[in-house]
Amino acid sequence: MVVINDILDISKIQAGKLHIENIGFRLREIGDRVMQVMSHRAEEKGISLVCTTDARVHPVLIGDPYRLNQVLLNLISNGIKFTEKGTVEVICKVEEDSNEGQRISFTVKDTGIGMDKEFTQRIFENFSQEDRSVARRFGGTGLGMAISKQLVTLMNGDIQVYSEKGEGTKVYFWLPFRKGSEKEIATKAQTPTDNRILNGKKILLAEDNEMNRLVATTVLQPYGTIIEEVINGQEAVEAIRTGYYDLVLMDVQMPIMDGLEATRRIRRDLQSSIPIIALTANAIKGENEICFAAGMNDYLTKPFKEEDLVALMAKWLGGETGLKSNTSSMETNHALFDLGKLREIGKGNQAFIDKMIKLFSEQAPLSVQEIKEAYGQKDLEKVKAVAHRLKPSIDNMGIHSLTKEIRQIETLALSGDQEQELPGLIEQLETVLVEVVGKLRES
Repeated sequence: MVVINDILDISKIQAGKLHIENIGFRLREIGDRVMQVMSHRAEEKGISLVCTTDARVHPVLIGDPYRLNQVLLNLISNGIKFTEKGTVEVICKVEEDSNEGQRISFTVKDTGIGMDKEFTQRIFENFSQEDRSVARRFGGTGLGMAISKQLVTLMNGDIQVYSEKGEGTKVYFWLPFRKGSEKEIATKAQTPTDNRILNGKKILLAEDNEMNRLVATTVLQPYGTIIEEVINGQEAVEAIRTGYYDLVLMDVQMPIMDGLEATRRIRRDLQSSIPIIALTANAIKGENEICFAAGMNDYLTKPFKEEDLVALMAKWLGGETGLKSNTSSMETNHALFDLGKLREIGKGNQAFIDKMIKLFSEQAPLSVQEIKEAYGQKDLEKVKAVAHRLKPSIDNMGIHSLTKEIRQIETLALSGDQEQELPGLIEQLETVLVEVVGKLRES
């Protein structure tokens, strides 16, 4: 079981270096997201996971949504782990209400194996485990309960455990929140980026497309992030198993093991609650639900804007932020393509632009050939996969004449409808890219 992230959280708490935020958030959104992340775990075990939220909860609360999310994930994860049949229930209830704030209780109840009352007194100690047979069968509670206790205390609350052997367990905690307004959430989203949020954070980037990796690393390195790259989901799982990371940027479609399966294994096998942001080239309805069902925390559609990536990462690294764009109008190099986006990403770094051009010039013709061969063999699944992989590169290179066409190829190959339109679209793709690559190599 991976406990490195938990160990470092405990170390930060003990050193007094773990910062608690006070920002506006919507409690219902936290509950919905936690349920989306954990529901697949419950489904795999055949147990019910339900959540009830008091209608009196104020629409906007002021507190630390990230740490509240972390506590709930820890408690629900343990509930699911130690329950073989029945239900894990989450109840959010307003205990006290005033003009200024609310005291809200959170109860996580399960119908699992329960524990002796004596052990409930020790459960908040680091690495507590009732007996070895339970450890072999279910795995221990690790540091999750110890961290939850510490975090609740830091947020000026209290936590208690009630349990009987064979009768299940109830974990109850309460937290005080100030009442906020929608304006406070909106104002937070408009504030300038605090570069310190990303500075020094270790990020695992799982992406098989070299151009996409180069874009992400170029965008993030100025913020002081430490980025480790892997090229498939299998490598991502192994990296999480053996190392420490603050956050994962996970491409959804990768060879060997895709991002969805990798996320499922990280959640199920490694019992890790590390934030995982999906990077997907599919801006189609339902894609976000698929990502959430796999256990991902959030998602971003490629090609993404720098401010969107930074804001989303900051959100899951412990602080909401936004980035004001000061992008000047793009300079069009040629009617066929527009390198303005690369200049924006690279912040004037010509070496980055040159490398992106070189990679595109090498990879685009190979991708077109793959699509042609796959269509000739009526392998529409491969046509879709290669078009999906090529799509962000076309967008990043500003080839606007193919923006619609590459998406049509992917959509038609996915659905199998109107397949007769594919040859014309593939021919157009090849014609334009041959000309683009020729011009790029001349420049």
